[in-house]
Amino acid sequence: MYDFFDEDKRLASKSGSIEFLTTIKYVKRYLKDSDNILDLGAGTGIYSIYFNNLGHEITAVELVEKHCNIIKEKSENSIKVVNSDALSYIKTLSDASMDIIFCFGPIYHMESYDKRMELLRECKRVVKENGKIFISIINNDMVNITETFVYKGPKHLRDNSLFKEGFTLKNMPFVFHTIDEFKEMLLNSKLKLLKIIAQDGIMELVTKKINAFTEDEFNAWLKYHFYICEKPEMQGISNHNLFICEKGK
Repeated sequence: MYDFFDEDKRLASKSGSIEFLTTIKYVKRYLKDSDNILDLGAGTGIYSIYFNNLGHEITAVELVEKHCNIIKEKSENSIKVVNSDALSYIKTLSDASMDIIFCFGPIYHMESYDKRMELLRECKRVVKENGKIFISIINNDMVNITETFVYKGPKHLRDNSLFKEGFTLKNMPFVFHTIDEFKEMLLNSKLKLLKIIAQDGIMELVTKKINAFTEDEFNAWLKYHFYICEKPEMQGISNHNLFICEKGK
């Protein structure tokens, strides 16, 4: 899919940048100057390159060869780039060898529940004792809202072919999770949950309006988004959620 999808443009607009700006804000809360970073499912390297430019040692793991070449070119080969799937590569790493792990894409691209759980357990194994793991999911419930009001209209909710049961979406083309479902997966993988963040909030519902904002208007909206994105009552109203974790007992 990503051989034909322009990943570079996804986070480039005002609306798209909310996810990126929110993510780096929370990573920086935990990041120490000497930390190394493992970026699983690095895409075209937007996070790898950003934190490499801040002086961090980065290993970027990406399945799409085209994206690997983009990272190498943009970073002038200052980033270790591995053309592999996330699970295969992380299994080669030593215990407690990474300060920070980014897992921003793999969880919603791995159809097998067992492989998702294995990846979470591998992240726990590889992260250092006081390290942090940042994981993104696509929120099942918010996808139903955006499909209904932005893309397909009310027919989305009446199309039984889209759902496994109730309003739980079939995993096509992505793997969808509810917040409670993913919290249970973290618990079962012995990861300690520190925070859940509404990574992009209502952005997809109002993309055109956000992109029409002036810089001052956008900055005002971003400030408000940062104000609400940690609130429990807002976590379900976001297409992407960021889970911040560390080793549990």
